[in-house]
Amino acid sequence: MTGDRKLRGRIAALLVLAGVLTACGAPSNTFVASPEDDLVLKLPRSWTTLRDNPSADSATGQPDGGWLAVYDAATTPDVKHLDLDSDVKEPVAYAQVSVLTGDQASGMNGDKLRDLLLPFTATSRAQYAADPRAATFKQIADYDVHAAAGSGVHVVFSYDLGKGREVFDQTALLGAKRTRVYLLLIRCSTACYDSHRAQIDDVVAHFTVKVP
Repeated sequence: MTGDRKLRGRIAALLVLAGVLTACGAPSNTFVASPEDDLVLKLPRSWTTLRDNPSADSATGQPDGGWLAVYDAATTPDVKHLDLDSDVKEPVAYAQVSVLTGDQASGMNGDKLRDLLLPFTATSRAQYAADPRAATFKQIADYDVHAAAGSGVHVVFSYDLGKGREVFDQTALLGAKRTRVYLLLIRCSTACYDSHRAQIDDVVAHFTVKVP
């Protein structure tokens, strides 16, 4: 009996040690930030960085003061997942900081934030009425977002762009000084979005603009 008690004691000690080691293991999330530290994201550590670099002016090719990053949750990350016509089975996240000109800043509003990447508003979708993909639009959520460093919108919608229906979860904020727009877009197939909903919601909830 004494030997049994000693054995049970050793097993219990090993279990406690295992729990301590697990608690001290690598965290499941990591924080990433733009070069100016004005936009901070909390992402699953398993997501791979496909792109993380300054953005450039489309006309001149010169850096425009902005930033663009792309993260892929796929087990086998692939730059092809950046294409809107790709078949995305795991979440892909786009983060962007855009510097606004004076004219852009004066005209920026909630609807323009909604339409930053894909047509969301009825007015914007009407411009693509000839494209059959525009008719596949479905609105899931649309509400305003207010933060100390800026305000904007959070919209969730779906499209079938040719590879099956997928969901787009987009948050876009205009900095309080109206000089920058901060964007986070997460997209994947409908089944993927449903199965990763808690993870995606956590990423969206920790989207943080630190500098107006």
